[in-house]
Amino acid sequence: MSDAELKYEYPLHVVDPKNLTTCQQAEVNKRQNEADRIKKMISKRDVLAAKLRVLDDDIRNEVARMNARREAYDLDVASKMRREDATLSLRKRKLMQMDNRLDNEADILEKRARALEDQNVRFIQPTTTPTSLAPTSPTIRMSMLTLQAIQSDEESN
Repeated sequence: MSDAELKYEYPLHVVDPKNLTTCQQAEVNKRQNEADRIKKMISKRDVLAAKLRVLDDDIRNEVARMNARREAYDLDVASKMRREDATLSLRKRKLMQMDNRLDNEADILEKRARALEDQNVRFIQPTTTPTSLAPTSPTIRMSMLTLQAIQSDEESN
């Protein structure tokens, strides 16, 4: 920013600046005081401009800090979401494998039941299993339930 300059340190009608009248000297003093006031205003402006530059730097630093914090938070949330997605997909895959295995075992049991049926051999099993003899494996439990369902279908036919 360029500073405006004051013109005419001495009044225009002064012929000899060394020999001034009292009025002319008062006017020169007044003009010097005005110049001093302007210099003070310029120095205040420079101080405020320096403070403004510092404040601008502080703002930039604060914005950079906040952006870094936000980015770190977003990356943390994204990694947690990826971990949760991976865990869910792993659980789904395990459940699907278990379902497929149970389906295969049910198919095998169904084939065995048909084979026994073809041989006119009937597998007799109590309709209820005592709790002390209840199977603990989910696969065995599912197999027994499948056999019970097959037997109940045979009895109803």
